[in-house]
Amino acid sequence: MLKITLILLLIFTPCSDIQSDTDRKQSFFRETAIDIGTVRNNHLLSVKFEYQNNTGNTIVIEGVKKNCGCMEVIFPKRPIKPLQKGVVKIKINLINQKGIFRKTALIYAKGLPPTILKITGKTN
Repeated sequence: MLKITLILLLIFTPCSDIQSDTDRKQSFFRETAIDIGTVRNNHLLSVKFEYQNNTGNTIVIEGVKKNCGCMEVIFPKRPIKPLQKGVVKIKINLINQKGIFRKTALIYAKGLPPTILKITGKTN
């Protein structure tokens, strides 16, 4: 019975919940996807992505690529020291946008793989 229980636990444990120490140290953003739900159209939206540099190295965000001209990405221009916290702010102009939207920003940081920050929601 114990063997069956262990096998079932291994089968149904999501892989995303299993992280090595290396993965935890390399994590930079607290979350990379935010669903803001339903918001009014015809206004400006501001979303913050929090980070903490757990890499043990100084990180420099070298650039950002966004999927829409309606977005402005505000990120630190100075080096981010180990254990330093902060935010990357994304402003979205929702004027004349109706329905479901998906916005992404690709963050390029020296010493880290590119990170995609996603914002989803719906305007009414």
